[in-house]
Amino acid sequence: MLVDRTTYDFDSIPGVLWTPANTTTIAWYDASDVSTISETASAVSQWDDKSGNSNHVTQGTGTKQPETNTRTVNSLNVIDFDGTDDFLSKTSFASLPADGTVSFFSICIVDAMIASSAESIFSIDHATSDFQFASNSTTEFRAVIQNTGLGFSGNITPSPDVNYEAAVHIFNFKLDATAQTGETFVDGTSKASASGYTTALPNTSQAYQIFTNRNTTIPAQGACCENIVLADITTGTRQKIEGYLAWKWGVEANLPSGHPYELAAPTV
Repeated sequence: MLVDRTTYDFDSIPGVLWTPANTTTIAWYDASDVSTISETASAVSQWDDKSGNSNHVTQGTGTKQPETNTRTVNSLNVIDFDGTDDFLSKTSFASLPADGTVSFFSICIVDAMIASSAESIFSIDHATSDFQFASNSTTEFRAVIQNTGLGFSGNITPSPDVNYEAAVHIFNFKLDATAQTGETFVDGTSKASASGYTTALPNTSQAYQIFTNRNTTIPAQGACCENIVLADITTGTRQKIEGYLAWKWGVEANLPSGHPYELAAPTV
């Protein structure tokens, strides 16, 4: 059937919005999808992984369970962590690539940053290769490589930046096995990088943890909206995820000028 363009403007038809379902993820946790959250009286015992890899994060101790259905961002449900002892973890995090090429995203609010090198919004704990994406002060986040299993032990630390406290931000940490570099991004802007990591991430027995440091001794206070882990570290995919997260959670104004999704969310 022919359609008269004078009465039906094809250019105004919105595209199908892009989501992480349109790429291959290692893990994907979405607090707005309440069907993925197991809770009793708002206390979260499990947050399901939407990637299909069954990397569900759990918390079996009642006093350490964060809360759901108590807080929203952009009218969407989030998971709230008390900063005292709440965290979620997956003790055997399957499907990390053997060569160590991996990208971690988290969009969240940190309610109260402390002057600690370990207060983390996500971390991996392993005997030879652990790291955490942690606050260094009230003005920066850094990727902290704690042991030498990745080829170096040190920090990927930006210069003091804006205060990230009490606002929603998109945090990203990527490891590039080919370039042997690590890089951190906040809201689509590169903040710091370092070279020299030469050993692959472990692909067995590691624990992935949300809103705590690698030893689960220093939890963060705030709310987690969505976390995504994937092996694709290309700029195009990173920017699509940034655009998807920013427009979904209402922080598109944080994207830098010239970002391909500064003015509209990505579509398929």
